[in-house]
Amino acid sequence: MLFQNIRAKNPTAVLVGTGFLISVVVVLPAALLAQNAEPWSVPADAIKVKNPVPMTGEGLTAIAPLYEQDCARCHGVTGAGTGPAASSLPKEPAKFTDTKMLKNTTDGALFWMITTGRDTMPSYAQLSVLQRWQLVNYLRDLARRSQYRWLGVKHAR
Repeated sequence: MLFQNIRAKNPTAVLVGTGFLISVVVVLPAALLAQNAEPWSVPADAIKVKNPVPMTGEGLTAIAPLYEQDCARCHGVTGAGTGPAASSLPKEPAKFTDTKMLKNTTDGALFWMITTGRDTMPSYAQLSVLQRWQLVNYLRDLARRSQYRWLGVKHAR
């Protein structure tokens, strides 16, 4: 009823309103997808940085709650990119169970991505340097554990 009154009184307003609606529903999501379609552009010096924190059971146990609180909502508890918020993102989150992807990504690059963030991936620069390196180790461990799952083996941290 209200829409009919607006259309009768001002047909131009209906066209402008319709154009705005199309922009919000079609153009905006397409723009967000285009932003995320590009691969990460990690600086060369960041790629070369070596991880100074050894992977230990203690370190993995210490960082697990932080991963589960801040990362798992998108990347999933197992790192498979199937967290509860993943379906609402314009692009699938990284799958840390993708061993090929992680093999081709240096620890320094992962550290830089965690620190910097982009688009829907927030920056975690507020975390300590130790925590960010522990997260890098945790992501590597998720990939390692995913290989054991395929074999039907339970792997403890």
